[in-house]
Amino acid sequence: MSYDKSQVGDKLIYWREFMRNFHLPTWQELPDLELYMDQVVSLVSRYVNLQPHSAPNEQILTPSAVNNYVRLKLIPPPVKKRYCREHLAYLIVICCLKSSMSLSSIQQMFPVGLEQEEVQQIYTNFLAQYRTAYLTCVQQLELLAHPVLDPENSSPDSVESLILTTAVEATLYKLVTDKLLALQLPREEDSH
Repeated sequence: MSYDKSQVGDKLIYWREFMRNFHLPTWQELPDLELYMDQVVSLVSRYVNLQPHSAPNEQILTPSAVNNYVRLKLIPPPVKKRYCREHLAYLIVICCLKSSMSLSSIQQMFPVGLEQEEVQQIYTNFLAQYRTAYLTCVQQLELLAHPVLDPENSSPDSVESLILTTAVEATLYKLVTDKLLALQLPREEDSH
């Protein structure tokens, strides 16, 4: 395969700056009012739009996906077709993790049926970890991308090497996540 090293370098710089400035809404920044499905889909899609120019036609969240998440008990059911802050928190976590984790694994990490304080705590912890991982990814990407961004480096393999490295690291992190989730003890109410 062949890549335009200059174009890849420009995109890497753009993504780095985007990632440095990106943040998910805190619990307090989530609306504390009841929303209808279209409002929820629109709001969550704006919150988690991690690649605003990469896949313009790809929908991050759809009404049918929300309905499926309710049916699969990944999120609590709406009350009179209205969704609240807790629903937004669940949906943000699901949308951020679904590309790298199975829905059942996400459900293990963020189960339905929790008290509002527990949902808030899990969401707040998720945000802190997400932000830390995001910034660590930016630093790691700067190191890995150095050969691509270095104008003195004429190696044609630098982009392919970067792609392979990020793919292998993503696979290994997913493997570790799956292994750790397999060690989870059953919840007390599940064991009765």
